[in-house]
Amino acid sequence: MKSFWRLIGMLVVASSFYAQAQSCPVTITDVRNIEHTLFVLFENSGSATLTEYQFGLIFIDVTGRQHPFPLRIKGSKAVEPGAQHTVSLSSREALQFLYPEANAYLLEARFSDGTTWTDDGSHACGFTSWQE
Repeated sequence: MKSFWRLIGMLVVASSFYAQAQSCPVTITDVRNIEHTLFVLFENSGSATLTEYQFGLIFIDVTGRQHPFPLRIKGSKAVEPGAQHTVSLSSREALQFLYPEANAYLLEARFSDGTTWTDDGSHACGFTSWQE
């Protein structure tokens, strides 16, 4: 009987991770801080055309201290379902954030069918990369 309840518990946990992963309307594939420009590469993993999107960034230094970037990276070019796109932001402030680890996360998304998606504060739709 204990095995049965363990199995049920594992299925509940697995389904919650699956549901969370499916709820992200974009899949971020890379984030880069090159000279004075920040880049976020992503794919529209939703079923409707993405019309507006905003990303936040957090950089992490060698001691593990987090440094939130003060500006959002925004875009409004239509991105069809399954298509990839790069959005960028040129800012002198980017030079102050040349840390080894960069994390980009989706803050907001709007779709052609009128639906919207907003981050719940968890930054679950994110991606971390190591900067060179």
